[in-house]
Amino acid sequence: IVVDTVAPGAPRSIALDIDTGTSQADGVTKSQPGFVSGLGEPGATVQISAPSLGSSLSALVGQDGSWKASVQVLGQQLGGLFPEGQTPLLVSQTDPAGNKSPVANFVVTIDTVVPQSPAIFSASSSTTGRTVVSAQSLSAAQPVISGVAEPGSKVRVEIRSATALVSAATVVADSNGAWTYTPSRPLADNTYAVSAAATDMAGNESAPSVAFTLAIDTKAPGAPTVTGVG
Repeated sequence: IVVDTVAPGAPRSIALDIDTGTSQADGVTKSQPGFVSGLGEPGATVQISAPSLGSSLSALVGQDGSWKASVQVLGQQLGGLFPEGQTPLLVSQTDPAGNKSPVANFVVTIDTVVPQSPAIFSASSSTTGRTVVSAQSLSAAQPVISGVAEPGSKVRVEIRSATALVSAATVVADSNGAWTYTPSRPLADNTYAVSAAATDMAGNESAPSVAFTLAIDTKAPGAPTVTGVG
């Protein structure tokens, strides 16, 4: 006779088979998932419930400790789909002896909304502190370009001359949506078009921003000349 009174730990490493965007393990996706999976105690039964949808399902943990379940059952009232927004899942497991684990919380977030285009507000010099708006000249070969986008989104910033892409990088907007970008190499004196596009946490991509005209002029003017006196 084997007596087992020890409850297993909560299921772990819970993930969706389709999880687009900045992370493949955060449950935030623009595409409908087909399965949810994770790790548990071999032989245990995993219970997955979606209280907001009034549905649940179960899966058996294999001998390798992994489990997988079709989530279409959870969204059966919506044609097998999760609704737009957040759907909390409560995940627990019961071992063969009947001991039940604590509940693990996992949130499925469906986000199909394209973010607004970023806005570019200004360019500034890190040495003089001078800040300019679009089309104003700036004496800084590596200007700090500032703008705003959807909080947490990845912002692709590109600086182009009339003939080529001269600088580009991806930065992350902070919790307030603010972001900055400084070219890694000095820019030659010229007029450039700066644009930005955002990709949100679910992988939705915005349209490019309105172009910001960046005018770099680092050359000091020549000394004045005297043409006459009196």
